[in-house]
Amino acid sequence: MKKQIYKFSFPNFYYGFTLVELLFTLVIIAILISIAVGFYKQYIIKVENSKAIYDLRNLINAEIAYFAKNLSFVAFSIENIQSNGSIIKGNFFFKGLSQGVLAVAKTSANKNYLNICTKSIYGNKIYCYESEKDTIFYKISSVGKNLTNVDCPNATKNFDCKPPIWQPLH
Repeated sequence: MKKQIYKFSFPNFYYGFTLVELLFTLVIIAILISIAVGFYKQYIIKVENSKAIYDLRNLINAEIAYFAKNLSFVAFSIENIQSNGSIIKGNFFFKGLSQGVLAVAKTSANKNYLNICTKSIYGNKIYCYESEKDTIFYKISSVGKNLTNVDCPNATKNFDCKPPIWQPLH
């Protein structure tokens, strides 16, 4: 008796995916990736802005401590920032600017009023503290733009961070 071997063949059935199905899948994946990249960029900007606010609040505390001891605020520019993030200007020493954050401080002529500005290079806001109003303000800037000495308003006894350019931080 002979064994019968059955051969399975499906002449009208093909295994695998068609080119249209593969292209359709790639389009869906590309759309999902583009959405994810947009959300990731916004997340990075928020993180960088938070670093600038954090450093601004620490600088405010350092300047107030310096004022309590010396009865004057200290002004510094971007040139006073060391490569490790510390700021040295005379007797004033601040250690701890976050990586990518720049800061400027301007005082009035009698050194009784102070404006401090901070910005992260990868953030989109410049933050400014006015000592006479004891308020933090912000204005919109460009991502990738460095903070310059001109970006920080001069400190006076008047209102320095004027709307509509500067908005109070809530």
